[in-house]
Amino acid sequence: MQLEILGRVRLSSGAGPVRLTELEHGLLALAALRDHVDVDSLGAWLWDGTPPSSARNRVQSLVSGIRRKAGAEPVIVTEGRGYRLADELRVDLHAWQAEVTAARAVRAEQPQEALSRYDTALATFGHDPLQGAPLTAAVEVERARLAQERLSVLEERHDAALRCGSLEGLVAELAALSARHPFHEGFTALSMLALAATGQQRRALEVFREARTRLDDELGVRPSDRLAEACAEWLHEQVRKHYWGYAPDEQLSNEELIREQYKGIRPAPGYPACPDHTEKGTLFQLLDADGISQVTLTEHYAMLPTAAVSGWYFAHPEAQYFAVGKIDKDQVESYSQRKGQELAISERWLMPNLGYDA
Repeated sequence: MQLEILGRVRLSSGAGPVRLTELEHGLLALAALRDHVDVDSLGAWLWDGTPPSSARNRVQSLVSGIRRKAGAEPVIVTEGRGYRLADELRVDLHAWQAEVTAARAVRAEQPQEALSRYDTALATFGHDPLQGAPLTAAVEVERARLAQERLSVLEERHDAALRCGSLEGLVAELAALSARHPFHEGFTALSMLALAATGQQRRALEVFREARTRLDDELGVRPSDRLAEACAEWLHEQVRKHYWGYAPDEQLSNEELIREQYKGIRPAPGYPACPDHTEKGTLFQLLDADGISQVTLTEHYAMLPTAAVSGWYFAHPEAQYFAVGKIDKDQVESYSQRKGQELAISERWLMPNLGYDA
């Protein structure tokens, strides 16, 4: 026997679907979502929190009806004062969860294997869930949760495709998803990266600008960290291959890009190699950043909006990241003199790196 809830709720045997009522479908659906159901949980799920006075008898009747229609094969068993699904029953939700868990376990190191797992999971969950269950508030909440979970997995799937270079059809699929979910910034960020990976740099920038305008005009918010970082990754590639052009023939896979196997580095104030955040002030002054980009600095050198990226590009092929260790007072005094700022200010910003008590 098999129970499906990731689409139309359906109980099937080898002979075909078992014809159940809406309430019977609803009972089985909640049992699939929860390890154990009872009269109290079913009251909100089946009757919107206003169960009939004879709810216990009604639930028992529903269970009896399911068992009778399923025949000899076990579907639902009594456990304590409630019920659970039989161990022998195959449930599409459980298969979905197992494949997603397996994909997430390998996506960092084995994106190709993760992609295959994600595709298997998504083949299980291709339609709006819980169709045919009672139209109660509790069911609608769960339906929305499952739909959002599917979107998150779909985003992870396309990220895995980018990582392993499976780009065929990806640009069109992400464009369609971004159109259907215009405020889902994960799809927009992936769309930018896919466009850049397929040589469509100008369109990638247009996608970012369109998303920024849409978020500002319709929601009054700025892009999130994910979208800002995607734009920063795209811009760094443009510098390497076009603007500075020191790596014009760069042909890196997405996995190699994620591992930063390109020439040069792009550190930022606050990195272990440059822990002094006040250097953002120098950057902003040189670039007139607040006038050009409308990104501003607070008195504590935090950037507003918070989803902003700043830093330096180093093109030398031997440039690499490092961590500043503990520094002595004479070093801080020299640093303060060269920056033209008071020693106390330098000590405050470099406090985690001081090798002495200030």
